[in-house]
Amino acid sequence: MGWEPIAGSSAVPFRATLRGNRYGIANLYIRRGAAVNYHSILGVLGSNGRVESLALTDADILTTSPTRFAGGIAGQSNGSVTASFNQATVVGSTSSQVGGIAGRNQG
Repeated sequence: MGWEPIAGSSAVPFRATLRGNRYGIANLYIRRGAAVNYHSILGVLGSNGRVESLALTDADILTTSPTRFAGGIAGQSNGSVTASFNQATVVGSTSSQVGGIAGRNQG
């Protein structure tokens, strides 16, 4: 199962600022079940949420459930992600929304 996303619901999104300060997160493992909609570090990045200078490396993120969101930093981003990068593997099923930084970006 691995990591459980922070702010894993659109009803309670991440509304703060996460500053990586050029540090990274390594060896993250996410393989959550069908009951989890967002597969990422942050489930939902809210419209006032920000991620700055964060690196994700050597991670493995997988969703095999349809209509799920998988991304390195956010499953769904309605906010801002700057000066950050992903060197992880992110995999989803054919009807999932998958991306390197965000599975779905609306920010």
